[in-house]
Amino acid sequence: MKRYMLLFLIPLLFYCAKDENRRIRLSSRSEQSFMQDEVTTIQVAIAHKKSVAILGFMNRTRDTELNWLNQGIVEMFRDDLGQLHHLYIIEGEKIEEMKQTVPQNATLTLAALTDMAKRMSAQAIIYGSYYLKDDSLTVQLVLYDSDSEKLLLSESRSGDGLSSIFSIVPELILEVKNSLQTSRIDGRQLAESEVDYQSAYLATRSLEAYKNYAKGIEYANRIYHEQAIACFEKAIALDSTFVSAYQKLSFAQATVGNLDLARSTLRKGLPYVNSAPPREKRIYLAYQAFMNGDFYNAVRYYEEVCESFPEDGESHYNLSVIYHNLQIHEKSIEHAKAALALGYEQSVIYNQLGYIYQEIGKHEYAQNVLQKYIKLLPDEPNPHDSMGDILRFQGDLDAAIEEYQKALEREASFTFSRINMAYAYLDKGNFKETEKILKKLSFDPYSQAGLRATLLAVHSKILQQDYNSAQRIVLALNDSLPYTITTIRLLLDLFPQKTDIEQRMDRLINHVKQNPDDFQSFDKLYDLVLCCIKADYHLEFAEELLQQARARSSNMYMRFSILGFIRVLEMIKKNPDLQLLESDRPETGPKSLDVFPTIGWEDYYRYYHMGLINISSRISDVEALEGMWRAIEEMQDENFRLQSKLGYIHLSVLLSDSGRMKNHLQHIGMPVEQAWRILPPFRNTHGFHNSFWPEKMTAEDVDAEMDNCRLVGFDGVLDGYIDLYSCAENKFNQTYYALLPVNCVKSRNVQLRLGSNRPVKVWLNDENIFTINRYERCHIDRYKIAARLKSGMNWILLKSTSRLGQQGFYFRITDEQGMGVRDIYFNRLPKLFSQKSGQGTL
Repeated sequence: MKRYMLLFLIPLLFYCAKDENRRIRLSSRSEQSFMQDEVTTIQVAIAHKKSVAILGFMNRTRDTELNWLNQGIVEMFRDDLGQLHHLYIIEGEKIEEMKQTVPQNATLTLAALTDMAKRMSAQAIIYGSYYLKDDSLTVQLVLYDSDSEKLLLSESRSGDGLSSIFSIVPELILEVKNSLQTSRIDGRQLAESEVDYQSAYLATRSLEAYKNYAKGIEYANRIYHEQAIACFEKAIALDSTFVSAYQKLSFAQATVGNLDLARSTLRKGLPYVNSAPPREKRIYLAYQAFMNGDFYNAVRYYEEVCESFPEDGESHYNLSVIYHNLQIHEKSIEHAKAALALGYEQSVIYNQLGYIYQEIGKHEYAQNVLQKYIKLLPDEPNPHDSMGDILRFQGDLDAAIEEYQKALEREASFTFSRINMAYAYLDKGNFKETEKILKKLSFDPYSQAGLRATLLAVHSKILQQDYNSAQRIVLALNDSLPYTITTIRLLLDLFPQKTDIEQRMDRLINHVKQNPDDFQSFDKLYDLVLCCIKADYHLEFAEELLQQARARSSNMYMRFSILGFIRVLEMIKKNPDLQLLESDRPETGPKSLDVFPTIGWEDYYRYYHMGLINISSRISDVEALEGMWRAIEEMQDENFRLQSKLGYIHLSVLLSDSGRMKNHLQHIGMPVEQAWRILPPFRNTHGFHNSFWPEKMTAEDVDAEMDNCRLVGFDGVLDGYIDLYSCAENKFNQTYYALLPVNCVKSRNVQLRLGSNRPVKVWLNDENIFTINRYERCHIDRYKIAARLKSGMNWILLKSTSRLGQQGFYFRITDEQGMGVRDIYFNRLPKLFSQKSGQGTL
């Protein structure tokens, strides 16, 4: 019995054992050292590399249309030389920043260049020029050693026509390599294998295709995705075998929300992948795996790139993006820092880090890196848009609006800033400004901006209590995009009882049956199965899709994740023949491929715990649970260990073992759900900062007036999630205040660990210690808040504000290691809480 139950729980929790000894550690420094720009890595020992600055190539031709060739030549040098183990290529932004300090039209003498190199800590500099005369292209190059102040190389190459660039530049790069080959690392001569590697040139020989590709990269880095898409499409039209152009086009399409089109683009480029250079091929396959929700193979391919080309900053950055999407923030930060140290695009990394730090509650870090981003690109809109987002998430709405306005001053057509500013006005309860912005927006409903603007219109109508208009907007969206699963999920979340949902589900399912290839990616399969579970409809078809996906999948992550969904469906259907085979146990992936995402309460665990109720009648051996607990403690992944413990505790309750339940809840620092008191929901009509009387009370007032607080009603599922949504008769525009007594034997430092799917504010003994203004999936321990409890009685007051949909939170009090504290209790009995002149009633 003990073995059966252990094997049963683990796949349901998507658990995959981690091998800590294999874990890649790219960075060992503290967060504070990064704030001081002390970038050091274990894998990337930059101190032992020769630093090279590629200053650029002057266009000596009178035709300014050829200015783009400078960027093309520089990128070819950076891509190639950046793969050498003994070189560190200084990032382009740092060079541009240095150039701005040089007066215009100033003569760049050798002395001036040497001074510039030393200020950038560049030991060598590369610069040159090019000109086109009588259809003959000439490129001149100078390689100068700024340490010894010696000229290492002065070369010139010519060829017929612009297309000769693809032969001229590789020849010059080879000369540079030969000149730098005498460099030493740690006093040893460089091995031949370390400089002789297969070139990572892009697989095109079409000059015009490369020209459009280079322009597309420039637009994409500046977050002008529509313009980038146009350039990449032109590149593919000129060279249908240009693999990197397909990949970059797909990325830009996905960024603006056209996921189906992005996957279609990848399929079109797939026939040409095998003929691409090794690096380009792996990056393509990695991105395709990521787009299909196959995170296991996406990470594997990118790690192969990093092994073959250890100084590939782009792959480290892409790994950072993947881990960010998976909510594995520590690894995301590590890879972002490695990419930064390797000289990859500074601006995109600062942008990435800003959002990561904000998501883990490190607001000062987020603002600091975004200030660097703004300083780097002062005339671009996106740095200010990102800063506006961070301020809006922190609840500083006026400052956020100022940043969005700055973004629009720099580019009036920057649609995302306009939409984000409208959301900020909506959070302020300023419907007039929100509607004014909505009227000015024109957008493609298939785009990410179009979906966000439509959601904004829905939120605005709901906050104004115009529910019929909100419903009409969502129904119209589904009519326009009937086969987009997002619209079905919206209907299920917002109006499950008021729409012809079964008819709309039938239409979607029929489309899936007729177009099975379009629904093979795991994220689309994941969403479709969740829709079936939420609607309690087409469950058999959902299980059939999962079984098919499991049969065709060859990687551990996909098979194991699919198995978890199958088990949930079997539990929901109360399958009496539920079995779990030894072959269902998870495999151990290579290196650090523990890429199981953090699963949100709405997406999985609400159904998992309901399923436990269905199968609990077949569990008879209570003592077998103790062995389960010991096995759960050995899990390496904290998220799955916690969720496994909650599953175990829930089983204890179902088996009427309340003593075991209380002991283990205290072990993880989580109060029983009934320890929370909630104040009657308040009608929120003026946005996020709409204030009500409970938050104006002192801790002494709360202690003195507790009788009218009601306990959280037990929803029959002990999963650690405080479900506020189920408490309300009206499911829209609800603000709740949840109150928790915390009795501490002696004063101590603790962590308050919080996860919420709606904007929240947290007070500890009168002090507002945390604010996050985000609608997101509810993850256990999403935020860790440092706090100090005083000796005796403490009060936690949590405010949760929602316009629509599910509303609830997880909460724990732990030490820094995430363990519960034995001398903390959540058992204060309530006193009188006086009624306040009808406030708080609906």
